[in-house]
Amino acid sequence: MKIFMLIVGTLAVVRCVTLEDPESGLIGGEGQQPATAPEAEQLYIRMTYGGSDYVFVRQQMSWQKAEGNCLKLGMRLVKIDDFNERNWLRSVIESRPNLQKRHYWIGLHSLTYSYQFFWTCGFQQPKYLSWASGEPNSEDDFCVHLDHGRNYDWNNERCHVPLATTFSICETCTLSK
Repeated sequence: MKIFMLIVGTLAVVRCVTLEDPESGLIGGEGQQPATAPEAEQLYIRMTYGGSDYVFVRQQMSWQKAEGNCLKLGMRLVKIDDFNERNWLRSVIESRPNLQKRHYWIGLHSLTYSYQFFWTCGFQQPKYLSWASGEPNSEDDFCVHLDHGRNYDWNNERCHVPLATTFSICETCTLSK
């Protein structure tokens, strides 16, 4: 059993999750499946880039559920550190028909009405920004997704809304990254 801690302001929330054995070919969470299923049918698509592991989750859910799903996998919603990582994510999405034309929740969020955004991994402010034109644009939208209609640049959105076209991307959380 692994313990993950999500720190929100001065409140610490501890969540215990059991992760499945990676040798079994199963990925945690609802809708478990053999990793050997054809990619077009997989809910979870694993990739590696720059020393990090990523999982593209092909299931619509709210930002909170997406982050919880990543925690079940021993990961966090993706933390995009630079232009190259952003372009790699975009190229993966655009090169696979089963990933195209979707928004993707990322690990950037705001806790207040101040437009101060932080990554869930390490609770750090972003050093690299890729906001779509005019974003962030609403103090009521605390969570961020890659906007497929705007070249996968960032858009802030309401966290609790399970947008019909929003999937998510998980990444191993490396604080030194």
